[in-house]
Amino acid sequence: QLLTAAPWGSAALSAGQQQQQQLEALHKIPLVVGTPVWLASKYAALLPLAGMDPHRPNVDAAARCLREFAARRRLLAGLAASAAMQQQQQQQKPAVMQHPEFMLPFLIYLLAHHPDMPEVDPEQEPDVATLHSFNLMLQLGMETLLVPQLPAAGGARSTAAAGASGSLGGLGVSLPMLLKILQSIKATEDKEQNEARRNQVRAICDMAA
Repeated sequence: QLLTAAPWGSAALSAGQQQQQQLEALHKIPLVVGTPVWLASKYAALLPLAGMDPHRPNVDAAARCLREFAARRRLLAGLAASAAMQQQQQQQKPAVMQHPEFMLPFLIYLLAHHPDMPEVDPEQEPDVATLHSFNLMLQLGMETLLVPQLPAAGGARSTAAAGASGSLGGLGVSLPMLLKILQSIKATEDKEQNEARRNQVRAICDMAA
């Protein structure tokens, strides 16, 4: 319901003020303090769908919100790791759920179940032109997760942010984790137990990789 109601998921909506207002409302949800981690990741996964929005300011706004979401998640994960180290005197990496990378399974699911997602033949190369809009949406989400987050200057918060980037963030460390997540998704059975849907999920994972 959220997917089809989004302004970039329906051709019936214009690219005017209504589109911008809906996008701004969606931006706020993942950043609300106290929102459960899994729920924030779910809503954040909707933001890359703006990648195919013809109105460039909407694409830029979605990208800004995704960067803010990723930075905040990495900061909170760094704080949690620091607290665990102080209490147990050993380094413990935060669960993946605490990191922005947890958004990826939701994004893959949304794209594979998108009403415009064409059927995919696993024996043939996918049609690049047909999947172009999906590539744009996927690229917006992946760029956020792959671009390193630079720590803020000074203080414990910057130390925590650096710890988060060192544990599961930044280009050098995040890429192996993202590839592992994609491999796990490809090996997972879709709840619908539909072979065509499974091929669509695998095609999106291959595009992301």
